[in-house]
Amino acid sequence: MPKPYEIFAALPPTVSEQLFSFIHEKEKPLYKATIDTLAKQRKLRPVFLERKPRAERHQWLKDALGRKINESVAAHLLQIWLVGSQAKLLCDFLDGLGISHDDNGTIEELPPAPEKDKLKATVDHLMTIHDPAIVAVYLHAFQALDEKGWPSLAELLVEDPRLHLATPASGFTTGNGTADVVPAGFDVIGLPTSPTAGGPDVAFYVRTGVANQTYSSLTQLQNVRAGAPAPLNVTVGTDAVAIGPLVTSTGTAATVPLLIPVLSSNTPTSVATGGVAFRPAAAGAVTITTTIPGLIGTTSAITLITVQ
Repeated sequence: MPKPYEIFAALPPTVSEQLFSFIHEKEKPLYKATIDTLAKQRKLRPVFLERKPRAERHQWLKDALGRKINESVAAHLLQIWLVGSQAKLLCDFLDGLGISHDDNGTIEELPPAPEKDKLKATVDHLMTIHDPAIVAVYLHAFQALDEKGWPSLAELLVEDPRLHLATPASGFTTGNGTADVVPAGFDVIGLPTSPTAGGPDVAFYVRTGVANQTYSSLTQLQNVRAGAPAPLNVTVGTDAVAIGPLVTSTGTAATVPLLIPVLSSNTPTSVATGGVAFRPAAAGAVTITTTIPGLIGTTSAITLITVQ
């Protein structure tokens, strides 16, 4: 039977999003503590996860909780979500089996296993009144979170294809392994820190690669892979156009979209080739912010420039 971390690894996307949304909205301290714990485990600063778009952040959390090292955290989150968000499902399951429970659908001690026919009839009913994907996750969690479990439920989870969380592709066998995967990073090269007002435009560009542990710089450049569906979309913005506008081949702007082509690791390095430049137009402070969906920026992603 799947362990809690394996249940997390096999969560359907819609169920995963429901779980993390509930924790985020109803259990904020737990949500923050989970991010802090998992980020430090991977030697990342929590702020880099907090800055990611919500969907990408939740996918990262799901992937992390799908690792054996995080089994206890995965079990805790499953329990909190099921009791807090799916109490009606829990109660309906136990009611169908004639098992007493509290208002949240929890029991003090696991009773003897019910007959498989009665269990199957209860599951059939649950499938008609609740989301089948959540029913499957709950039943796997019910079996995994108790040391004893029910033999009749274990058999049903194997026999009933509606309750399968994941099925290996044809011709493959299930296996386990461990690999360290780090989020891709990017940096910004060429931005000045204290140019003179009225001075020349300064071209700069954005690179992708592997960042160091503190995300202060890149340790290795990486090209956008061959066969990628599209180039990487980069957005650069200035918060003070009057002080430091961005310059392209078509004029000046507050926000500029750029591309990192397939098989390249950076945006164009000059305005003439499709890149961007910073223009120190007037004295003052301006912040240049760079983002790439799905990637984590180094410290240069947010650069403060003081035009003299």
